[in-house]
Amino acid sequence: MKKIITVFILFAVASFTIAPFAVVPVFAKNKKIKVNFTMDELAFSINAIDSIEILGEETAPYLDIKNMLLRVYKKASSAEKDNVDIVFIIPQARNFLILLQRAKFRGAEAFLFNDISGKIVRALR
Repeated sequence: MKKIITVFILFAVASFTIAPFAVVPVFAKNKKIKVNFTMDELAFSINAIDSIEILGEETAPYLDIKNMLLRVYKKASSAEKDNVDIVFIIPQARNFLILLQRAKFRGAEAFLFNDISGKIVRALR
């Protein structure tokens, strides 16, 4: 009985860690959303996802999001923009939100987190 419970718990934990990066329905894979970020929000996002620990299976989604954010940041910085539109495909947006939720940051930055996550959630609806 203990073995069955142990196997069930291990399966549940493994499913939970993999689930956020699970397969997205085919019809949603190519759908794009556009989210407007301030440069402060963009910089916060990059620093926030740098603060998390990832599993090996999360490497590809993590690098995809991080590289995209860095490209947008560099382009916007060189153009001296205050705001920038970031175009996500649905899986990227979901993965970004999941990574952002695992980030560690100061309490003073909570409003930035709240604004960013709200923008992503509204765009996904």
